[in-house]
Amino acid sequence: MKRYFYFVLALLALVAAIGIACDGTGPSAPGSDSTPTIAYTPLATPTAPAGSTPTTAETPIATPTALADPTPTTAETPLTTPRASDDSTPTMSVAPIATPTAPADPTLAMSDAPLDTVYEELLAAIPDTPEARASVYISDYALVRQMYGDVIPLPGPGDDEDAVAYLNDWLPPFVWSEDEEHLRGFVSLGVQSFFGPFNHRRINLQYFAFDVRNMDQGIVAAPGPAPLEVVRGRFDPQAADKALESCSECPAPSREEHGGVTYYSWGEDYAGDTDMKFAPPAFDTLGRGGRIGVLDEYVFRTLGTSEMKALIDANLNEVPSLADVEEFRLRAGGMFHLGAYVMFLSDDVEVWELDGLARLSLGEGASQEDIEKVKQNLVELGPRLRPYEAYAIGAGGNVEDGPYMALVLVHADGASAEENAGLLRRRIEEGSSTYNGLWSDNIDVGRLEINAEGGVLMAKLRGDLARGWLDWVYRRDGLILYE
Repeated sequence: MKRYFYFVLALLALVAAIGIACDGTGPSAPGSDSTPTIAYTPLATPTAPAGSTPTTAETPIATPTALADPTPTTAETPLTTPRASDDSTPTMSVAPIATPTAPADPTLAMSDAPLDTVYEELLAAIPDTPEARASVYISDYALVRQMYGDVIPLPGPGDDEDAVAYLNDWLPPFVWSEDEEHLRGFVSLGVQSFFGPFNHRRINLQYFAFDVRNMDQGIVAAPGPAPLEVVRGRFDPQAADKALESCSECPAPSREEHGGVTYYSWGEDYAGDTDMKFAPPAFDTLGRGGRIGVLDEYVFRTLGTSEMKALIDANLNEVPSLADVEEFRLRAGGMFHLGAYVMFLSDDVEVWELDGLARLSLGEGASQEDIEKVKQNLVELGPRLRPYEAYAIGAGGNVEDGPYMALVLVHADGASAEENAGLLRRRIEEGSSTYNGLWSDNIDVGRLEINAEGGVLMAKLRGDLARGWLDWVYRRDGLILYE
């Protein structure tokens, strides 16, 4: 089963990488034989950050020298793990299972949910830039562990490396298989942090005195040539420093400082060396060491110095962050309310506007005649929504109810959100996918949950679409097409 899981991930990553690297050609839009072909032109930097591509390498995780008590704790657990003494061997502190981030009551109204959710805290770690606004991915590992702790126990002291590897294998969002006896991963996992589960077999995090058990959430913004990557959890900067110093096979980093925060640096900005591919302590698939900062609650990684300084500045509240943007706060609150544990947020709504989608689908240089033909075909696929300002999609689920795709649309006013709630239902019931038949064949119409509160539309969509919740975004299939 595990081998099949790795194969599927690797295959999908390869396909995604090929699709992002070069403009492939997708199926023709419905219509006559003369209809222009729609190409898979990439969205605004939705590519996985370098080094995050799944691998089937079987390099084991080294057993930590000492582990803290992994017993789940309450919210009173301090965020900071105990420091390693000066004369002690660097230890790897095991993270207790974090308090659930989703509301306990699934019927809780968004207006009743806490104003400051863990997702908003993650947004506060990312500086507000146009590139970051276009593509943000969040994964909530702690919520997955909390929801499925009986199935995936947290390894503790004395557990061998296979137990840690098993946790890593299933840490990405997963769903029950058909026989309800085994777990399997979502077809589309989104973009994981550099320190996330995909890297556990190629980057041995013993060199930083922590592993996946210390990580509760991850956020990646502006994936592409200059990604901003942050993981949240419980870490020990002093232990990380000692672990790096004791690593004889690790290239010595430069220790840089900005705003009173020290971070590690390997090589020139964005520079890679193929001979250093996957080398310890944390070189990526292109042999880039990048910059890594270890704080008590966060670990930062970038490929360039300016990006690292920007993350530190956001952490010190020296620059505006995405949490200062109301549309992002609303989407984060919506995803919190829906109980999603993996999500993609963007304000790049042009890709779903009728004319914009037609132009992007055909690529640059398309004639106006071809654009009009594609627009007509898109119109024939079902009702279109009214304009909205930002969107977020994600996935959640549990054993009892199965997986679902979470959708949040942020509007300028409540009336537009209310109208779109009805139009989205009609589009699902009556409309068609560009590539995969009727939406009602991919979405369980009988279990639709679509609501509007204020200017925010929130929906849970179940069915086959939930298992590939990100696929239709990469393909620009018009589920949320608007006028």
